[in-house]
Amino acid sequence: MDACPICVSDIRTLDFIITRMFMKIFQTSSVDVVKDCQTMFNFRGVSELAVDRKRKFLQKFCSCDHIIRETLAFMAKDEL
Repeated sequence: MDACPICVSDIRTLDFIITRMFMKIFQTSSVDVVKDCQTMFNFRGVSELAVDRKRKFLQKFCSCDHIIRETLAFMAKDEL
């Protein structure tokens, strides 16, 4: 998940699955209630986690001293 690109549709699918799981746990059909529960329990969605993990990976990649990194650093900095 860190180095491999993830399609937006894959992220939405995973978010949908997690939302449905919360709906079953809290026995509700309201997305608003689910979002409130996720906020109260400090549960971060897949889309947020993917962005954070990608950012951390690219920061570590840019700070690495290696010849391959030096050749690809411009692409990593563009992604940040």
